[in-house]
Amino acid sequence: MKKEMITIEYEEYKNHIKSLLADIRKEQDKNRLLESEIRDLKHFRFETKNYHGEVRKDFSWGWFEHIEHGEDGGCGNFDIELNDTYWEIVDTDGCYDIPVEVYEMLENRITVPQMQS
Repeated sequence: MKKEMITIEYEEYKNHIKSLLADIRKEQDKNRLLESEIRDLKHFRFETKNYHGEVRKDFSWGWFEHIEHGEDGGCGNFDIELNDTYWEIVDTDGCYDIPVEVYEMLENRITVPQMQS
């Protein structure tokens, strides 16, 4: 009789643990979705003919890489210095060239007060 009770208790605990683990996985999925939504609020993704990347919506920094070849086709991380009259891209990873199409995408999105008039 005692062995039977232990087996029943073990199965109940085992099922309870499986249920808890399933609940934890559901909550982790919800958290990942929320983190992604928060990221989308802070960044915008872009895609040009040959490159894709992200830029922070406050235009403080961004990254890009070649769509087909990834880092091997050209990539970079950069900061964007923005003031009242101009903006400039500051290299942060030693990849000094930024593709023209990425620059033009930024030029179309970044506005400074002096440039708006």
